[in-house]
Amino acid sequence: MKKLVSVLLIAAMMFAMVACGGDTDDGSEGGNAAGGSTKVGLGITVSLSATPATEDADGNAQQDGTAAAVLLDSEGKIIKCLVDVAQNKMAFTSEGVVLDKDKDFITKKNLKEDYGMGPVSPLENGEWYQQIAIFEEYVKGMTRDEVANIATTVNESGHTVGTDEALTAGCTMDISAFIEAVVQACDKAVEAGEATDLHLGIVSNMASSKDATEDEDGVAFSTSTYAATATDADGKITAAQIDCTQSKITVGSDGSVVDVPETVTTKKDLKEDYGMGPVSPLENGEWYQQIAAFEEYVKGMSKDDVANIATTVNDSGHTVGTDEALTAGCTMDISDFIAAIDAGM
Repeated sequence: MKKLVSVLLIAAMMFAMVACGGDTDDGSEGGNAAGGSTKVGLGITVSLSATPATEDADGNAQQDGTAAAVLLDSEGKIIKCLVDVAQNKMAFTSEGVVLDKDKDFITKKNLKEDYGMGPVSPLENGEWYQQIAIFEEYVKGMTRDEVANIATTVNESGHTVGTDEALTAGCTMDISAFIEAVVQACDKAVEAGEATDLHLGIVSNMASSKDATEDEDGVAFSTSTYAATATDADGKITAAQIDCTQSKITVGSDGSVVDVPETVTTKKDLKEDYGMGPVSPLENGEWYQQIAAFEEYVKGMSKDDVANIATTVNDSGHTVGTDEALTAGCTMDISDFIAAIDAGM
């Protein structure tokens, strides 16, 4: 009976969304029902945690990078929302050796059943990717302020969960980071023309991690690149928003956790504080300025066009563009930008 009630509540919510105009005139998923100009935004919130290694078990340095992409209509209402999490777990030994540095991470949404939330959820469709789909549907038609004011409560496990049965019928997990990321995305939204669809891709690695030595602490170093793209009816990019986080957790040669930063600021938000400008050959060479040039460059491109951007490996081992229309404003490594767009589209 409990599962039947949950299914009926979800069905009622979906019907209400459609009745309020959530469907598109052209039938495309997430299309611009209102017509005219749209905006696309990307929001990211990151939390870090770590447990020390022991003689019997490796330690864990963990990044949870929650990303939300939104497509907004001319009234600032959400046409489509996508949320995913880069949960990057980096193991290290009791000697401070960071393991599996060549590891590529899979996001929570892409893990599907392998994430393992279903068996411990009270919901029939309780896997993370199923619950986040309900949240994404729930916020359609909302404004930034309405998302910020979604009714929540703190449950017995200390998690911030929704109270509206239209949401909790299909999503009982903590939604605080989702709300924060969606609000950020709305605040950062840029013009996207007559976009009809939205995409979100995330790629992560830990290649920059370093082992601890007797003289120096090690670093479990996670780099995640996030790309939100809006596309038109022909699948061409009308606007792109790309950002990157670098999460650094310091570990000792005895397997201890030396430092876990309380906050992580994205490269784009760091602006001049990221410090790329002084070492760039470009007049406007800061990371946020160069990524703006790349975002502009991919406008009008399809998924295949982006995948086939001409590149070369420079003397420093970085994959850079060769087209002067791009390199006039972006000379940094673009491989992860291309990969993140590809992962989303």
